[in-house]
Amino acid sequence: MDERGYKAYVSQLRHKERKIAEVSKLGFLPSYQASTSRTEHLSLIRVMVLHAINNGINSLIISVSRKKCRYYESMLLYTRLYDQLSNDLPNSSSIPLTLDLNTVVKKFEEKYSGRRNDLHQFFFSSIL
Repeated sequence: MDERGYKAYVSQLRHKERKIAEVSKLGFLPSYQASTSRTEHLSLIRVMVLHAINNGINSLIISVSRKKCRYYESMLLYTRLYDQLSNDLPNSSSIPLTLDLNTVVKKFEEKYSGRRNDLHQFFFSSIL
């Protein structure tokens, strides 16, 4: 991730004794995107999250395009790396997000457990 505008915020996480993984280019080749289903994308994210949890990572940091930001926040429960409005970001077309892996299983359970599309079960059934 390009830390030019976010370095202070990433440093704050590092100084809180968090083990951080910075994710980059979580996506598919443009030629493959048209045929990619949401399930395939969620499967890729699931593997990343489970791998990070299994390796003691506390926080994932990812930079996403502004148009994908709402999806990561509302569906995947990422939060903005900092509380300022995204318009305040320095010369950037992307938004830095973080996922707290110490609380993600509980948050997914609270939001999705028992729903028709139970993402809690989809993401975490192998570790429950």
